[in-house]
Amino acid sequence: ADPAEITVKAGETGDFGKLTFEAAGTYEYTITEEDGKLKGYTYDTEPKTVTITVEDDNKGNLTAKVEGGEGFEADTNTQTITNTYEAEGEITFEGAKVLEGRDLEDSDIFTFTVKEGSTVVATGTNDDGTGKACGTITFGTISYVLNKEKDETGDHTYTITEDSITIEGVSIDGASKTVVVTVTDNGDGTLKAEIKSGSDKIEFTNTYETGSADVTLHAAKAVEGKDDSTAEFKFTLAPVTTGAPVADPAEITVKAGETGDFGKLTFEAPGTYEYTITEEDGKLKGYIYDTEPKTV
Repeated sequence: ADPAEITVKAGETGDFGKLTFEAAGTYEYTITEEDGKLKGYTYDTEPKTVTITVEDDNKGNLTAKVEGGEGFEADTNTQTITNTYEAEGEITFEGAKVLEGRDLEDSDIFTFTVKEGSTVVATGTNDDGTGKACGTITFGTISYVLNKEKDETGDHTYTITEDSITIEGVSIDGASKTVVVTVTDNGDGTLKAEIKSGSDKIEFTNTYETGSADVTLHAAKAVEGKDDSTAEFKFTLAPVTTGAPVADPAEITVKAGETGDFGKLTFEAPGTYEYTITEEDGKLKGYIYDTEPKTV
């Protein structure tokens, strides 16, 4: 045939040169695909045998009958060569774990779930790989394929949520994060996966909150040298530490030999708080007042 080598595009048909037979007989040919080494393609390089039987009708005419094996169409004398194209790709989300209210502790490990629809496709954790918590969330890889059975190109919508936690004082970040990934075929056996919408670094923020602590301070009045329960003495409770809660009442009057209560102090945050309790000089005759502030 001339030409005996042809180039055919995918899905099309190419013609070899015409074969002219001058004598009856059986003629065998092979049609072989060259390995073009295009990435992603599997070539069918196994030669396909085509047999042409030429007969003499004894009337001065030759007739040709063409036969082939699998994939040969006798009506059109066409041998079909089938190739396989496959492509793969993947994406791995990045994430950040933020804890407000205190620093992350080694045991503050959170887990996360990535779903496409109702299907779990990946999970994540802020475990640094040694069993300790860190501020980076590591997600599993999501893979995509394109082959004759499955075509995962196109848009994929994912929802990422934080799993339930049992860390005392820490609230869960209940907001789901949505990320849309577009997958396209590069034509070389690879798929490109890139974020179409949503953050390229998924952040989950938790808050650490403590309960309040209540303290009630008291002032007791002791009088030495005289027993007079009618005398009254005034005391003031004053915060020394900036931002410390203030008692209400912060000033009380206590009779000799009795105890008085300042207003309740409610603490909303851990820390060390300093107060002074000071007796006012009531200038009652015969009494010596202890006006030196007492630190609590």
